[in-house]
Formats: sequence, C-alpha cells, structure tokens
Amino acid sequence: MPNPKRESRDLRNMKVNFDEAAKFLKLSKSNFYRLIESGVLPKSEDSKYVLGEVVDAYYQRRSNPEDLKAEQKTI
Repeated sequence: MPNPKRESRDLRNMKVNFDEAAKFLKLSKSNFYRLIESGVLPKSEDSKYVLGEVVDAYYQRRSNPEDLKAEQKTI
C-alpha cells in the first residue's frame, strides 16, 4: 500500500507545464502569466514549474490583504 506522506511530498516536487500550473491554481493563462511577470510566482527556466513552489508563492500572496486590495482594483 502506498505511503500517503510520500505521495504528498512527491506531488509538491512534481514539475508541471505552464498550462497545468495555471489550471491547478484555477487561473486563466493570462492571469498566471501576469503573476509570473510581476514576480509573484517563480519564473521557470525550462518551462516547467515545481508545483509546491508555485502553490506556496500564490497562497502567500493571497494571504496578504494589501495584495488582495490591489488585485481587486485591477479586476
């Protein structure tokens, strides 16, 4: 039987492409790109994104009230 802790660790280290990362965060491709270009999300050298790093960076931003206010103004 697979070890659940090992599976979750593997998921965090999984490399995904641009489309998969955007879809995982439930963002449009243009919003995902905007977050990369603004430095919120880590930029990829090889067009692969480490899922755990992308999720951590995204939710760290989402937890900052000032960032949420700024984001709401652009929508």
